[in-house]
Amino acid sequence: LNWHQHLSLLGLGRSALLGATDEATNRGLSAAGARCFPLKSSIGADEAKWGSPGFSHMGRTKALLVRTLLELNATLLFADVDVVFLRDPLPYLGRQLAAHAQLLFHTDGFGSSPEAIAAQPPGLETPSFGITPEMNT
Repeated sequence: LNWHQHLSLLGLGRSALLGATDEATNRGLSAAGARCFPLKSSIGADEAKWGSPGFSHMGRTKALLVRTLLELNATLLFADVDVVFLRDPLPYLGRQLAAHAQLLFHTDGFGSSPEAIAAQPPGLETPSFGITPEMNT
């Protein structure tokens, strides 16, 4: 609910489609007016730890969902609920798409490269900088 509330404050709440991994979350999101669907998962609260079998299964489930949406020619912004948008990402993404970007992704990499920090206007990371052992997309 917190994640959806942040999107709503940015005016993006009605554009979001949320996958709920349990029935209680699905009911709560629906009651709050979020567009959501049940996302079948074997992950439980004790399985949400990075590197656990349940966590790995959820990663494969998310990848299959994204692939299915892309096969339907959907344009999507995919984010986990531990990513909080502090401002509307669509203007930035629109500029990158206008510059012919076909794929943009975020990682759990720590920090930014000196090149991206120095770029004016703010630039994108090179793919080699984002691929680290911490990568978790």
